[in-house]
Amino acid sequence: MKKRNAIICLLSFVCIIQLWGQEKKSAMDILTSKGWKWQSTVKGYNEYYEFTKNECIWTICFDQKKEEGTVENRPYYLSETKDTVFNKQKVGKNNEGKYLIFLQKNHEILVFEILELNENKLYVKTRNGSCLSFVRL
Repeated sequence: MKKRNAIICLLSFVCIIQLWGQEKKSAMDILTSKGWKWQSTVKGYNEYYEFTKNECIWTICFDQKKEEGTVENRPYYLSETKDTVFNKQKVGKNNEGKYLIFLQKNHEILVFEILELNENKLYVKTRNGSCLSFVRL
């Protein structure tokens, strides 16, 4: 009986140590680990987002393969605040944030509020209240 209790205690201790040692991935790690596809409701229209630490590579395809789509590189950053002006000093600096802040080619700011982010799904709310869902490629 004592051996059994000792084995149970030892196994419990090992499991606790393993769980404690696992690091939680940051939002930046999740975003940059693979590409994302917007779940569009328009037939034949697809948007792909690939994040690096400093920019989002946005590809738009309409009835074409991803390789033939229109590509736009947008600087972005993660922010805890809903910024109204793009702050270039924050690009690539934050690993966590409640908002994705993009600078578009026309120099307008695009803000997505992150509602859910995990290894398989990115769910955001836009400035006008629309919700967009992205799945992992």
